[in-house]
Amino acid sequence: MISAYTGSQIRQAEKPYLSAGAGAVLMQRAAYGLANAVVRELKTRGIRPYGASVVVLAGKGNNGGDGLFAAA
Repeated sequence: MISAYTGSQIRQAEKPYLSAGAGAVLMQRAAYGLANAVVRELKTRGIRPYGASVVVLAGKGNNGGDGLFAAA
């Protein structure tokens, strides 16, 4: 099973950072974590990550921004 936090838990944890104006840092960290998770997943499937094609479907809002940042 994969553990996950609720939206409320994430908002509560992010609140001090957002209040301090560190929203961009949070987005960078989320994007870095997502990109690393994709690389790990590719490797477990026997796919070399460098040169591989990956599709990112990103919606609106901050999570969409995280996805776009990770795709870059």
